[in-house]
Parts: sequence; C-alpha cells; structure tokens
Amino acid sequence: MHVTWLNLKGTSDWHVAGLAAERNYLIVTNNRKDFLRLYADLEVHNGLIIIVPAVVRREQMRLFDLAIDVAERQDSLINLLIEVHADGSVEVQNWAKDGLTGG
Repeated sequence: MHVTWLNLKGTSDWHVAGLAAERNYLIVTNNRKDFLRLYADLEVHNGLIIIVPAVVRREQMRLFDLAIDVAERQDSLINLLIEVHADGSVEVQNWAKDGLTGG
C-alpha cells in the first residue's frame, strides 16, 4: 500500500515506521537517511527496501524489480535491509537494534 492510499501522505517518518511495524508492513522508500536511523532502533521489523538514489519512476520500477528478485530469494525478510543502487547492485544485511551489521 502506498502512503497516499493510507491517507498518510505528509505524515512523519516515525509515524509511518510505527504503523508499518504495527501492521507488519515492509517499507519501500528512497528516504535512506531517516529510515535507516528509525529502523536501527527497532528490535523487530518486517523488512526495509531502500532504492538509492531517488530516480524517475521508470528507473524506480526497474530498481524495485531487482529488489523484489533478491527479496524473493530470502528465507525471511524479518529485520532485513535490502538496498538497491542506481548501478543495479543490491546489498542485503541485518538491520535491527540487536543485530545491526550495517552503518
């Protein structure tokens, strides 16, 4: 679901992250800095996909497809961070309070 469909457009990042945790949603965002910080404070989350950098819609779709391909190969998305970069590279790492391996 898109934040617009949930009537959350313009809502603070911490509120969106809290709602995602409460409803067991995975977040897909371009807002790397804020969501990395928010998710680093969570002990458990359903996953975070970051598309770096913010790009035009067609390129976002291509990069999102790469992220989905990687996500589908994971045993679980719990506490995972999947970052997909403009060059098509994808990084996967644990991103939660008690198991942080990124930075």
